[in-house]
Order: sequence, then C-alpha cells, then structure tokens
Amino acid sequence: MKENKFKIAFLCLICYLIAQPFISDKATVLRAVFMYGLVVGFLFSPYLLSKSKKWLFFGVISISIVLVLDIIHYSNDVYFYSTNIFELIIHFIVIMYLFQHITSAEETTIDLVYASLLGYFLLAIGFAHAYEVLTNLGYMEFKPLKTVVDNDWNYLYYSFTTLTTLGYGDIVPVSPVARRLSGIEAATGVLYVAVFIGRLIGMHSIMSKNKQN
Repeated sequence: MKENKFKIAFLCLICYLIAQPFISDKATVLRAVFMYGLVVGFLFSPYLLSKSKKWLFFGVISISIVLVLDIIHYSNDVYFYSTNIFELIIHFIVIMYLFQHITSAEETTIDLVYASLLGYFLLAIGFAHAYEVLTNLGYMEFKPLKTVVDNDWNYLYYSFTTLTTLGYGDIVPVSPVARRLSGIEAATGVLYVAVFIGRLIGMHSIMSKNKQN
C-alpha cells in the first residue's frame, strides 16, 4: 500500500473531478459532502503520504481554521481577504511538499510517475483557485465574465486549458493581472513537462546503467 500511495491519491482525484459535475447542480448536501471531503483529503494529504507527525499537526490546525472561518462567516472585507489568502497559502504549501518529494527521489518508480501526474493536476487546481480568489477580490476579469462567475468549475476548465497550452478561446483574460497570471501558468505547464519528465527519464537511464554495471 505504501508504494502505491501517490497512485491512490491520483486516482481518487480523477474520480472526484469526473463525478463532481454530475452532482453539483442536483444535490446540495451531496455537493457539500464532496467539497468538504476534497478539502479534508487535500489538507491531510501530506500526512497520509509521509506519515510525519508535523504534517498531521498541519492538517489538524488547517482544517480547524477552515471550519472556524466557515462557521463565523463574517460579511466584511477583512474576513473575505483573510480566508481567501489563507486558502491560497495552504494550497501552495501542499503543492511545494509534493514537488519536494518528487525532486528528492533517488530512483524512478511507478509511484513517482503518479506523483508527477498528481503534481501537474494540483498545479491546475491551484491556479484555478487563484483565478477565483483574485476575481472575487476584484483584481481579475475574464470575458465572458458571467459564464465564469456563474460556475466555479469554469475556473478549473480555464486553468487546465491554459496549463496544457490548449486554449480554446471561449474564456479570455481581459485584465492585466489575469493575462499575466495566465501567461505564467502556460509557461509553468510547459516547463513542468520538460523539467520533471526529463528528470524521470534521466533517473531511469542512470538506474539502467547501474544495473548493467
């Protein structure tokens, strides 16, 4: 089970992404369960993958803060800014943990490949969250704006098409901040594939040579 930890995490994320759109508009309670399940799984993922007590502490503190902020739910700018910035920071920390694991690995395994895939998907989700937060804060604008704002999952759709440099063009960044962040995401997507896939291939080549010797 330990050797397949990233495989399980990646497959769970794929299942969630496939299932969520079918229930988002039909069952409010089920949608809430899915959403909080994703939050809990995401915050505790470093602990589940590393079994380190410091990451367990991180997950407990983070989910406690999320629950408290969700319960008090103040309608003011301070609450709005603090909660959204906190979510972005937490997402960044989890992604950095995953990247650190990938870059510090000494050999190429199937689970490391799944870890790289998981990191790629989490990048898209992280940028999607950043788009949503910055749009809500008034720093970003997309066209057509109503299409994006009416459905949170349009941010994820736009993020994936940008990260993969596919870019259908049905959602277009019009504000300077949105354009710059979109450009950064596109460059990140290209560099991620080049750097991490290159590293995996390089590690595999070294392992093959060592086995032959």
